[in-house]
Amino acid sequence: VRDGPGLLLLAGIDSRPEQSRGNKDTDSLAENFTPSGLSAMFNILIQEMLLAQPDCQAVVVAKDRHLARVPRQLQRRVAFAQVQTEQDCARQIEMVASQHPGLLVIDHLNATTVSTAFKAAGQGVRVLAQFDTILHGAAVLHQIIDLGIPRSELAALRWVITMQRLPVLCSHCKRSVDLNDDLCQKVAARYPDLREALDLIRRPVSRAASHKTAQAQAGFFGAQGCELCHVSGYQGDIAIFDLFYNDPSSSAPLNQPSLLSLEEYALHLAHQGQIDLYDLLELDSSNLRRTYQMLTASERALKNANTELSRKLIELEAS
Repeated sequence: VRDGPGLLLLAGIDSRPEQSRGNKDTDSLAENFTPSGLSAMFNILIQEMLLAQPDCQAVVVAKDRHLARVPRQLQRRVAFAQVQTEQDCARQIEMVASQHPGLLVIDHLNATTVSTAFKAAGQGVRVLAQFDTILHGAAVLHQIIDLGIPRSELAALRWVITMQRLPVLCSHCKRSVDLNDDLCQKVAARYPDLREALDLIRRPVSRAASHKTAQAQAGFFGAQGCELCHVSGYQGDIAIFDLFYNDPSSSAPLNQPSLLSLEEYALHLAHQGQIDLYDLLELDSSNLRRTYQMLTASERALKNANTELSRKLIELEAS
């Protein structure tokens, strides 16, 4: 939060399907979606950036005036530029950037606004924005390129903080799982970058060290199911993060590793007994399934809206 000019992206998907953890049948998807916590994290980042620089003034460009919810003592340092369309948003970003505010906050980056956001960051403005994606780390840069940003301008992007969620194991019925050689090889084969972390976890420790770090050495657990968790094996969910820094001096920005990868973050949560290690192995397929669920729900909502519109038109014609 103390970095200088450049673009910081908070990446993820702001809503997720609200359904039973034990039911993965796509034919029985719930229509409702619950907040992912991404908006709350976005507000936290705004607050921390303002607190880290007491003289900083922020300008928020968004459709929703409730986007930037900051404490009362910070509200005087936040101005709001409300827009109606994506084209208005792009023009407003360009106008605000020309005034060089201490912090430019953008609701969401998309194909219409991404170019002006990168231009502002390249001109020395500090920019914070949300970005809808299921990708993380350097893969987000590929999606940015797909939106039309040349590789020569990627240096304007400094940080990508990706936030996703995984189900938390039920504390009443979770069962202990041995990280044997076969399971360890599965994880290492799926995520080669985790080999070192796995070796550290499996490395024997002395009794004194294990006593001091009893909580850290909790071990791995798997889902089982009981009455308290409705036989799903899970109760609630937890955020996982990926921290990626785009080094402007790097000759191969698309090949840079994350400072803390999503997979390593999840591995440590699994080692603490909070999530199922097998959910880590299915992380990518879980993201694809979640995206499909959201697309399906959106298609249903659009179909229902068109049906209702057609019904009202028939009623008007009949009257």
